[in-house]
Amino acid sequence: MDRKYITGGVIFIVCFLSLFFLPVLAVYTNSFIPRLVSNYMFFWPQLSLPYDSLVMREAYKSNLVFSPFIANLLNISQWLVLTVLFSVTTSNISNKKYKIGLSFIIIVLFPIILSFLVNALGYTIELDGL
Repeated sequence: MDRKYITGGVIFIVCFLSLFFLPVLAVYTNSFIPRLVSNYMFFWPQLSLPYDSLVMREAYKSNLVFSPFIANLLNISQWLVLTVLFSVTTSNISNKKYKIGLSFIIIVLFPIILSFLVNALGYTIELDGL
């Protein structure tokens, strides 16, 4: 495997893992940033790993769509596929700053897009604190 593919994958994984500090940042910046941004930052880990909290709402209850084991497999598979796609598509970009910026954009926007798709299919991502 070529070094340029590995570099892209490592950049994507490091950027993905670094965003798990967003809830801590949300707690300290809550007083001066918009509430919608603060909520997104606080719930980003749940939105980025959605399959264990994906539910189908029924009267007076919510049913999980996937078992915990399958949900964890889907969460891991989703981000591994995105990592491979990112590293393949950015293999010709030599500037690491562009790769870092692009990876953050993809990592932040993907859970939003996935949430809209899930809602369009009639399911809900049930967040713990709401």
